[in-house]
Amino acid sequence: METNATILERRSVYSAKSTRSRAGASSSSRRRTSRKPPPSTNPAGRHPKAPKERERPFDCDRASYRTVTIWDFIYVHHCFPNWNLWRRFLLRSRVEEEIRDLSDYFSNLQNTVIVPPLPLLFRAFTVGGVEDIKVIILGQDPTPQPNRATGLAFSLWPDEDPATVPSVFNILVELGWEEMSVGLTNGDLRPWVTEGVMLLMQR
Repeated sequence: METNATILERRSVYSAKSTRSRAGASSSSRRRTSRKPPPSTNPAGRHPKAPKERERPFDCDRASYRTVTIWDFIYVHHCFPNWNLWRRFLLRSRVEEEIRDLSDYFSNLQNTVIVPPLPLLFRAFTVGGVEDIKVIILGQDPTPQPNRATGLAFSLWPDEDPATVPSVFNILVELGWEEMSVGLTNGDLRPWVTEGVMLLMQR
């Protein structure tokens, strides 16, 4: 008969083998179930909870006929001067139709220099709202001289001599004859706008 010591020794050996077998199976299971983490969708250097970058606001002063249509300039980006004061007028169906036609016409122009620049196209409306207008002076034709269109009828850039632009010089002379306080050496009429004078081109 086997002694108690022999029986205990066999049990000890069996228990050790069983433990190693279970440990090996567990390790094998972990190796089979381990997966690589999915690739990160975050840009390098950005924390996962970092706020998204905001789009830059549209800069009306840098707009051009090539980068935006006149329609979007007015109705999408609200770059029309004093938008809130002219909103009801601009949203009239007939006005929208006219501006749509104007926008399409300008968009179809190819290899054409358009003046004044888009940010100055509606500059006459910087006078304010309808209630701010005291006098309207209409220009019949745009200035024929290149690079002299300011967006205001008969108004020149500050460093220009009115004597070189007959239409501007003539209106200053006429006003002088009416005993109005005007000079013949300064064709910058922006101060008139602040006094309620709308300098608007007919076409």
